[in-house]
Amino acid sequence: MNDSVDNVTPERPSEPEIHVRIAAVQSVAKFHGVTLDLDTLRKEPTGGAPSSPHLVDWARESGLWARAIQMNFRQLLKVETDAPVILLLNDGGAALMVARGADAGR
Repeated sequence: MNDSVDNVTPERPSEPEIHVRIAAVQSVAKFHGVTLDLDTLRKEPTGGAPSSPHLVDWARESGLWARAIQMNFRQLLKVETDAPVILLLNDGGAALMVARGADAGR
């Protein structure tokens, strides 16, 4: 009789990898209590990073307020909001600004 137990990894369906820009928008939507449907996001024809207009449309269609603007770092430091801000990076990535101290940069 063999008393050893083989390590068995339960099979889980593989989840598709989500682009960081999509994950950022989903995180901000969740902050506001909204769940976004991936099926309503228009995909880029090239399959690359989702563009800011497509992400803004996706958020608006889900009932959120959104807009895309370009700003430099100095302008970013002047943003005053308690809500998270999505920063779309030139390399196709994204970042979230979740808090900013009133005395930052002084």
